[in-house]
Amino acid sequence: MTRQNSLELGDYKRTKRQLTQPMQEFQDFITNSKTQCANGMGFSADELQKSLLYEDQPTRKEKCLIECILKRMEVMDKDNTLSTAAIGRIANIVGNNNPLITSIAMATADNCKKFINAEDSCERAHQINICIATEMKMRKIKLIY
Repeated sequence: MTRQNSLELGDYKRTKRQLTQPMQEFQDFITNSKTQCANGMGFSADELQKSLLYEDQPTRKEKCLIECILKRMEVMDKDNTLSTAAIGRIANIVGNNNPLITSIAMATADNCKKFINAEDSCERAHQINICIATEMKMRKIKLIY
């Protein structure tokens, strides 16, 4: 390995942020939820590789997969609405129990509820997903599903 390659790899390792243990455990939970949902819905291994969080044009099947994932995370409740309480619990994990981060996340969730108006549960999940993705991207939170 040349010195240049070594420096590039070293720089990459320094800039690549590692998830905290609670974040890694939550990411593992999300990944397992996605796998379980996808297997139950007949998704292929190739389809499973696709990240749905930032998908602009998900298929109907993908929207229903998002619904399954969000329900396992309890972000989408049994009434197909966005759960502010679940968002608060997740914000505690992501924000290391910072009350300001939690309150901002819960206020954002309340605001998102205004834009979730689809009748169909898979479509509602897609609307919730758009709101979540927008906030996570804006706040540079590195979780995926």
